[in-house]
Amino acid sequence: MSESSKPEVKQGTIILAGAAGSVLEWFDFGVFAYFATSIGREFFPSEDKFAQLLFGFSVFAVAYIMRPIGGVLLGWVGDRFGRKKMLRYSILMMGIASFAIGLLPTYDRIGVTASVLLVLLRMVQGLSVGGEYTGSMTLTTELAKKNRRGLVSASATAGVGLGLLVASFAAWLVQYTLGTEQLEAWGWRIPFLAGILIMLGGSWLRRHIPDYEPAHEDAGTPPEEHVIIHAFKRHWRLMIKIVLIVGAPNAAFYLTNIWLVDLLQQHSANGSSIQGIETVAMLVATISPLIGGLLSDFFGRRRTLIVLTVLLGALCWPLLAMAYDGGPGVVLFSLCVFAFLETAALGVHGALLVEMTPVHARASVFGIAYNFGMALFGGLIPVTAMLIARRTESLSFSATDQIESMYLGPMTVIWSEGYHPMDVVWIPIGLSVLALFVLIPMKETRNCRIDI
Repeated sequence: MSESSKPEVKQGTIILAGAAGSVLEWFDFGVFAYFATSIGREFFPSEDKFAQLLFGFSVFAVAYIMRPIGGVLLGWVGDRFGRKKMLRYSILMMGIASFAIGLLPTYDRIGVTASVLLVLLRMVQGLSVGGEYTGSMTLTTELAKKNRRGLVSASATAGVGLGLLVASFAAWLVQYTLGTEQLEAWGWRIPFLAGILIMLGGSWLRRHIPDYEPAHEDAGTPPEEHVIIHAFKRHWRLMIKIVLIVGAPNAAFYLTNIWLVDLLQQHSANGSSIQGIETVAMLVATISPLIGGLLSDFFGRRRTLIVLTVLLGALCWPLLAMAYDGGPGVVLFSLCVFAFLETAALGVHGALLVEMTPVHARASVFGIAYNFGMALFGGLIPVTAMLIARRTESLSFSATDQIESMYLGPMTVIWSEGYHPMDVVWIPIGLSVLALFVLIPMKETRNCRIDI
């Protein structure tokens, strides 16, 4: 089948269907991250607040460790049985697991069984995302018109921003409506239970797009060996390149929108306003992937991504310093600029990485490599950042009790107590440099065929 024989589908329909699953996946992931402290208290009791938060972020990371496994299993389904079936399985897995977390008894009721069940449900969510995000980018790119691949495939990343936006708003609304006491007791469950509605809506939307397998006769015959073995044997160099390309913006995204937001919320004089600020940043993150994808359609994937990577690496230090020591307006500016650069780059990834991968093993190669990069530079970042930044004292104090004015340096207490959060800035800077080593010698992919 040639590219000219693609089924006629409205580009808007493809964009909506591509975003739908990502909205659900990242709504659920975002809710867990925003309530990491509350979940840590409910499922991992400890007198040490640092240990509780570390446990919470560790369970958050478990889902990312499972993502490469999800990329293997669901990637094989996508290459063997079609992308649409792969996406159907992934959205059901996420919706059911999220709903179950909302109903899960706490440690006080069933003991360590609660902790174990929570970890198992997060593993299911990780498997789900391992197929959903890359599968959605793959199918939308394959169905898109050649001159709109960047914009259409960016809908999956825009769905990430929208899902986190809704999650951030839901977290703020629950916190504002119920107050701290009821939030800790049961309020955190509400967003998890509500995720089932997004699952139903996403499943309905995806019924209206075709399942398209774009292999042309020029692509040759599918490999005789198992597609997973074929991916590792024939395309391991390509998978390493993908891991390095996706590292910087993903690490920066999770560093700022998960770890930094929680840190500021818990230990900064700006804490009460951080969730609202993060909601605005996620609004930016919903729009900027589409801008990045559109720019890549006009100027090329390689050139657009190089510019965004250079800007991200160069601005990490000043933006992070501003977020630590500025007032609410400065923090808002910092997180919004971060969100734009990170997600605009992520918006280019879909079309670029699909265009780089061969059709017969595309879902597997793309899924395994991307999700391995996400596990390494996404889910492990909050835990890694906490371990790097915390040198001595336990975070068992309240910044608001020790700082009278938020304009005198909201993070002063953190610095004075032996917590050095600027140490983490080298993570995205170093990964930006590695990404440029891959991107600069690359050939442009915008006009390549994706049916071979």
